[in-house]
Amino acid sequence: MKLVKSAKFAYTGNEEVTRLLETFRSMVNDAIRVGLESKTKSRFSLVKLCYHDLRQRYGLHQTYAGAACEVAFSIIKKHQKWQRRPYAGRLMLKIDDCRAYKLSYLLLRIPIAPGHYTFLQLRGGEHQLSMLRDPSLKLSALLITPDSVDIMVSKEVLEPMKTEGKDAYDLNIANVTGVSTSSKEPMVYDVSDIVRFNKKYAQVLSHFRRNDRRIGKRLAAKYGRKRRNRTKSLLHVVSKRIVQSAAKDKHTIVLEKLTHIRKRHERGRQRERRATRHAINTWPFWILQKAIKYKAAWEQIPVEFIDPKNTSRTCSACGSVNKRLRFEREWRCPSCGAMLSRDVNAARNLLNRSLGVQAMRFVAGGLVGEAMVRGAPRGAPPIVDASQPGSPSAGAVSSAESVVQLGRRK
Repeated sequence: MKLVKSAKFAYTGNEEVTRLLETFRSMVNDAIRVGLESKTKSRFSLVKLCYHDLRQRYGLHQTYAGAACEVAFSIIKKHQKWQRRPYAGRLMLKIDDCRAYKLSYLLLRIPIAPGHYTFLQLRGGEHQLSMLRDPSLKLSALLITPDSVDIMVSKEVLEPMKTEGKDAYDLNIANVTGVSTSSKEPMVYDVSDIVRFNKKYAQVLSHFRRNDRRIGKRLAAKYGRKRRNRTKSLLHVVSKRIVQSAAKDKHTIVLEKLTHIRKRHERGRQRERRATRHAINTWPFWILQKAIKYKAAWEQIPVEFIDPKNTSRTCSACGSVNKRLRFEREWRCPSCGAMLSRDVNAARNLLNRSLGVQAMRFVAGGLVGEAMVRGAPRGAPPIVDASQPGSPSAGAVSSAESVVQLGRRK
């Protein structure tokens, strides 16, 4: 399987690069016009219609004609979905063929016309330089904007590694809480700044009183860009630490399957405060899960997605469901009396479901490896002894032995 990653570099532009970006944007808009008139259904048919005409009209290097058609087709498909008029407004440049440009350490040479080149001096940190020094990575496509250069690198990855345990994570608007089969302590990553970012920039925009729609749109775009950048930066740090922890212990990462989570928090569907509903509907769950997924694939770490239904309401010590639980952060199980943290309890239930057991029971002076098999009657659950080699859940229960110690929190 081929995986692609990008390294972003800064650079100082010049008039020649700016003209090249503007010309490429004109090529994309011409290709969009041809695609709309001919109603093309594929990128290859658009290339056949526009390639030679774009080369003759603009006189740029041959790689730009095909790249402009590819960008134009993606814009057409995206705007058809959103029912908008397709148009390329941003200045950008794409080079698909790595043989068209040359990179010598931080000096980038890109073509303009046949036999005519320009040079860009890149600036990057140790993370970007380490990707360029890695001999296992191959250079791929190139994306240039007025203030940055994104260099794509790729590598071939074999099947995911064989893991020795699992890490399960529960996503919340204030933190990301995880439990592991090899650690007694929960792993908590603070992401409460995301809610603060959303609230701060929403307040700034609400104070804009001028009756000028153009300035209002510019301010909204400016502060929205700041909010997205700060949010993505924080989530990338959290996802990196999660993947590093799993790679160090050779563990599988277990996440929640949050399909249609925003529909469950629409107005009128359930009783909750307006601020809570707004925080949930503006929290970028998929951005974090996507970052974890591609970083884990880069390290050959498998990722599982588990249905999170009733993970917060189910007692991870006895398996009973507390249907009266609302928004309490800590609650006591009415069946077994265990004092549970809402976030840690949800993460433990995700881990239990991934391991194939219903609950890990903590019994003072008893066996740590006792588990309740999924689907067992609540009154008299069959006990599986993890010490017996022939037990069907011996491997799963033994790997989760340390997590059982989280059963009761005072």
